[in-house]
Amino acid sequence: MQSAIKFKKYFQQKSTTNPFLQQALALALKLDYAHGTAEAYDMKGVLNREKSRYLVAVEYHQKALIYAQNQSSNDQSLICTILNNTGVAYRRLDENQKAFETHFKALQLAEKINDTKNMAIATNSIGNIELATGNYQDAIEKFTQSLQMEKDRKNDLGLAINYGNLGLAYEAVGKVNKAIDYYNRSLKYNVK
Repeated sequence: MQSAIKFKKYFQQKSTTNPFLQQALALALKLDYAHGTAEAYDMKGVLNREKSRYLVAVEYHQKALIYAQNQSSNDQSLICTILNNTGVAYRRLDENQKAFETHFKALQLAEKINDTKNMAIATNSIGNIELATGNYQDAIEKFTQSLQMEKDRKNDLGLAINYGNLGLAYEAVGKVNKAIDYYNRSLKYNVK
């Protein structure tokens, strides 16, 4: 699986299937290794989402979730990750209710196990749903919460994402100067 992750971008650029991922999935299935199978299916979902194949992505994430919830795996953090990835795919399909429900499940589980990474991702994603549905104040609240989590985690990518999202939300409510400030903060972290 490590090779699949390491060479992910290479195979994406070549628009070809990642043979390491295929091998990892085949081996995990052969060994009846639920955790590895879940990770491989989840990655296949992410790769399909990145190619705008959202329905296919949802199918892979759902397969991943079944294996992640298997008694021999039952990795709660992995389940949170898969739920968040599924929610993103639903959001890209503009299925906002399903996306919200999925991210909310991820958030509840992440809070239960104190998985701050998945808490930040779920909160940010819920903010994106609020933004997409015109609930700008709720979006600002969620992005601000996620931003603080990312500050606590010292996660520059998360900071860039949340600052950019806050810029979008403030722009939507007509606070252009504040939006520009947040866009500049996002840019600073993206450049870094």
